[in-house]
Amino acid sequence: MVEKAGKRAAAREEMMRRILEAGRAQLDRDGVESLSLREVSREIGVVSSAVYRYVASRDDLLTLLVVDCYNDVGDAVDADDQASAGESAKRRYIEIAARMRRWAAAHPERWTLLYGTPVRGYAAPSEQTNEPGTRVLSRFMEIAGQAAGEPSGRGLEVDEGLERFLVTEQEQFGTSLSPGAMVVAASLWSGTVGAITAELFGQWGPMDAEIREPMFAAQVRALSTILDVG
Repeated sequence: MVEKAGKRAAAREEMMRRILEAGRAQLDRDGVESLSLREVSREIGVVSSAVYRYVASRDDLLTLLVVDCYNDVGDAVDADDQASAGESAKRRYIEIAARMRRWAAAHPERWTLLYGTPVRGYAAPSEQTNEPGTRVLSRFMEIAGQAAGEPSGRGLEVDEGLERFLVTEQEQFGTSLSPGAMVVAASLWSGTVGAITAELFGQWGPMDAEIREPMFAAQVRALSTILDVG
């Protein structure tokens, strides 16, 4: 009985791996609007009813991909951060922002799924997506906390109502950062995502390829000055 249960679990794990792999390939090739469980079933060579036993709907497939993409960009951000732990907060932020940009350039459709126009009719289930979805922001909070302890940190004052809200958010992020430092982290995150998205979606208009990287680097240096007020 135990052996049979183990085989069933292994078979399920393998099928989920194949479904996710096919979903990734479809997302990268055709974009989020074209995602289809029927196409996934064709990709892995099984009847669609077999796929529906594991992933009940397109929304469930989207959730699998959202979690996978959040973890992938989170892994990219964390990849070398341990090695730069002795660096200043600004240097760590600049390096992390560059890794985010490289990930977005390598996976534009995955970045679009996470940070582009919301998928119509889809609401990501917070119980599955909150933890992976806040990995990058949590890293920025760590950096903001580091900056707050550096000589240049001056402390940012926030509105009382916002402060009360941020205090309630501290538990979710497992942080004891001051509300001001949390605002700094959120500003770094939103500014970095915005800069990458503007470049990726061509929102700067015609721009030669050799200008894009120095443009992003200049934006990131400007954003890094926010750490002085955390």
